[in-house]
Amino acid sequence: MLTYVVRRLLLVVVTVLGVMTILFALQRLSGDPTLLLLPAEASETARAALIRQLGLDRPLPVQYASFVLNALSLDLGPSWKLNAPAIGIVLEALPATLLLAGSALGLGFLVAVSLGIPAAIHRDS
Repeated sequence: MLTYVVRRLLLVVVTVLGVMTILFALQRLSGDPTLLLLPAEASETARAALIRQLGLDRPLPVQYASFVLNALSLDLGPSWKLNAPAIGIVLEALPATLLLAGSALGLGFLVAVSLGIPAAIHRDS
């Protein structure tokens, strides 16, 4: 039993790291964030300063390690769009997210039970 639990916990760690790696890659593939964060007429020195401020001038493995360590400590950094701490935005949306997830789970349960009972009664038909 202990082996099963340990194996499952290791799979959770691998899954979380996999998702974080995919998110990091998608974030880096989405393009230059300075084009979104700075006005179109911004100078190259302003772009270079923002790149340095965001840490995008560091090597990718260093950026990834920083990304993982910050995420594990729940430091999601600032929201580029809203210019506020991202964890605050996530926590603000959490009640609505939980309500939506609970509603979907309840609806799925109702549909599964209402279809499962007749299927069990009329087995092999």
